[in-house]
Amino acid sequence: MLTNIFARKQNQILDELYKVSRIASAGSQARGIQKVIAYAAEELAKLGFENHFVKGDNANVPLLESTYKSNAKNPLKIALVAHADTVATLRWKRHIKINGDYIIGPGVADNKGGIITMLAALRKFLVARQSIPFEIRVIISSEEEIGSPSFQNYFQQIKKNLDFCFGFEPALGDGDIINQRNGNYWVEVIAKGIEAHCGRAKGEELNAFHDFSQKYQKLLKQVSPHNDLRLHLGSIQSNTSTFNIVCGLVRAKIDIRFSEIEDLNVFLPKLHRIFRADIAKNIFGESVQYDFEVHDFCPPMRNQNSTYDFVQTYLDTVERLEKRRPDIAASGGASDLCYLNTKNNVCLDGFGPIANGMHRQDESVYIPSLTTRSEAFCSLLNSLAQRMEASYGNSISC
Repeated sequence: MLTNIFARKQNQILDELYKVSRIASAGSQARGIQKVIAYAAEELAKLGFENHFVKGDNANVPLLESTYKSNAKNPLKIALVAHADTVATLRWKRHIKINGDYIIGPGVADNKGGIITMLAALRKFLVARQSIPFEIRVIISSEEEIGSPSFQNYFQQIKKNLDFCFGFEPALGDGDIINQRNGNYWVEVIAKGIEAHCGRAKGEELNAFHDFSQKYQKLLKQVSPHNDLRLHLGSIQSNTSTFNIVCGLVRAKIDIRFSEIEDLNVFLPKLHRIFRADIAKNIFGESVQYDFEVHDFCPPMRNQNSTYDFVQTYLDTVERLEKRRPDIAASGGASDLCYLNTKNNVCLDGFGPIANGMHRQDESVYIPSLTTRSEAFCSLLNSLAQRMEASYGNSISC
């Protein structure tokens, strides 16, 4: 009987994820992002949440802030965090498909699977409750995949009042949850040289690509093996597409990941010094000039205390349902939780389903984990509520 109930619930959650995943919501698809947020807002309103839309600074689509109030005096404030935008673009609805135990397609895991897992957990937790001893604030960003730049002021305002933040990014590869995240620093390096005809140039030219590539090789040597700072070149573009013109302009996007802000502070002066040094000059004594445009600066999420009994309840529930106990581990990627973390609150992530192939067309979710992880998060909320309700004892078991 319990197996049938579990299977039926899994099918309901899967149907919901299939429906939402067929909405194309890559970063440039504002209408689709709005549809995903509107769906979440409608479902949360059915549960008694009050919806508020945050326009932010120049956002194409507002962020959803949905709050379930508590009648308790000075209640704890808990944030549940997800996002509606995806990296990969859904070209056709038929590209969302189910193959055995997996649902496959862009955005099914990151982060539509997280949204659906969150909704399923909240439905079960709230269905038999008249009130709760803490305030729940659901936050669904419309531009997380580019660092939520329009909502930085909003994050700064609300994070001071949050006690716990739980993120619904996918679990790590083996199903582990996340207690630490790297920060990222995205900088576009612009090298400005001087174009010339390759066959007729007589020394007046300045090849921007030659200059940049030599300096980037020097920069790579500054990355220490003794810390977690990592350097990646995401893309590089020039202003020419022919064979016979000396490259006069290069735009390179550099992605720096770091676990300690101090490591970044040591590295950035080296970056600026290397690129601004004169390696080559033309016959007029001119050198390649450099500008820098910072596109995102996301702080790291410090190592979090994960010994709370309600976190252990989550792990216990997953172990019971999946026959494997998840670990708690660090992730090299950043998320909106990095902006919400303070020295006074606790942020944990990876409460979404088990997933593979993030940010690809064949991104996938392990279907049974939609149910096991929503059940486990309901247990987490219930454990936290039980602790706070002990004095008047009206807890509801998940």
